[in-house]
Amino acid sequence: MRIRFILIVPLLTSMVLATTQQQPAQADSTGACPVSFITMRLTGITADQKQRQYLVVVRTDLKGSTRLVVAPMDVHLGVMPKITTDVFDPSGKIVTLTLWSRQPLEGLKLLSVMRPGSDDFPCVGQILIEDVAHVTPTITVFAHDRDLPAGVSLSTSLFAAGDFIERARLNYPEVAKEQGISGTVVVIVTVTGNGPPERVRLYRSSDSSLLDRAALFSARTSTFSAATEDGVPTSRDYLIDYVFRIEGGPTQETRCGVSIGSVHLKPVPAIPHAELFNVNIASADHNVTAATLGLFADQSRSGIPVTLPEIAFNTEQDSAAHGMETVNKGARFLWIGPSVNYVNLQSVVGLDGGSRQCSGDAIHALDDDGNPVETLPALPDQAPPSAWLVLPARYAARVFPAYPRDEADAGHGGCAHVMVHLGTDAAVDNVWVIDSSGHGPLDSAAMDAARASAYELVPEQDTSSTQYYDETYCFHPS
Repeated sequence: MRIRFILIVPLLTSMVLATTQQQPAQADSTGACPVSFITMRLTGITADQKQRQYLVVVRTDLKGSTRLVVAPMDVHLGVMPKITTDVFDPSGKIVTLTLWSRQPLEGLKLLSVMRPGSDDFPCVGQILIEDVAHVTPTITVFAHDRDLPAGVSLSTSLFAAGDFIERARLNYPEVAKEQGISGTVVVIVTVTGNGPPERVRLYRSSDSSLLDRAALFSARTSTFSAATEDGVPTSRDYLIDYVFRIEGGPTQETRCGVSIGSVHLKPVPAIPHAELFNVNIASADHNVTAATLGLFADQSRSGIPVTLPEIAFNTEQDSAAHGMETVNKGARFLWIGPSVNYVNLQSVVGLDGGSRQCSGDAIHALDDDGNPVETLPALPDQAPPSAWLVLPARYAARVFPAYPRDEADAGHGGCAHVMVHLGTDAAVDNVWVIDSSGHGPLDSAAMDAARASAYELVPEQDTSSTQYYDETYCFHPS
């Protein structure tokens, strides 16, 4: 008989921590405009912190050459002069625009759509940036300023669907299939000429390193057609979606409208008896608001139940935007206590407050290399078991890292994922590196920024409890 611990996890279809103090992204459009905004996020900042990068996702049914006329909204100056995007062919798909600004932006207004050989199509719509105080996507710190046109404070570039010469086969890792792991990986490729891409990197993770690596390998071994402007080849970034889906759905059948897609576990050496869990949960029932998870150890015979307060997932895939029938959510939590390595679903709660039981085998947690994680022997000095949700950081004042000059000159880059522990007064008690960038000075810069930032405690949780936050900073040397 396995040891069992209980973890309460809400399955919300809204973004992170929908509280009265949080202002979510807002989008609106009127009339028959063929373009609508989905999201706008701050995703990058230069080392001198004078230029900021935003990603704006739009949806359109148009096909063929298109330009958008938009007007940025500055926090202090209001609506700024309008700008026109590069020509792109959306082919009826979602398009992501990259926007650079010399000052913080509040949002973006859509003014019109331009089509060759036809009159401009006037549109009325806008998107407000997601609340950066409470939503923390990965931020990239660029070592150098962007080469923005003289006299212009903003520029745009485009991520579009790639044109393949030969698309390499996408191999579904056998271990992922056996574990019932599915998901979507979005990869950015930089194409400068016909043939293999010049550069390949991850844009959106599937929350499974197995799937991420398989998608990156497929992108690297594919060949592409170079983009052209007025007949002249030019460099262009493309977004490629790689979808891993098991026929018939996840292998864990629960008969309650919710299933576990994957479980990953990472030891945290800096914290005694601590393990960091990443659990991906898929719900075909949008009325489900919470799920109860059971944590097991494969060598124990007794256990202690542990319940977390109301919490929310820290990642979300938009089912409408990605054409998915289910909503996938990822929960990250820190487990301190006896070693555990299995997770299953116990029950779910609906909007009406009613609970229904789930059934299904427990899923074995995997490490970053896709290997099943084994539990460690119990130690006599182990602390009482406890579980802490690791939430996206909520900032009172955010500090961005400084890019170490020697690292930039050497061309060193990478992503540092750090976790912050807050006391009851919201002061930083400690900071740890969970995933290293591979370069000590970059890790130190990320930790220094985390320590220097000021945070807010989650209002829904017991104010007498401490909290864990996490954030990721990527350093780009070019």
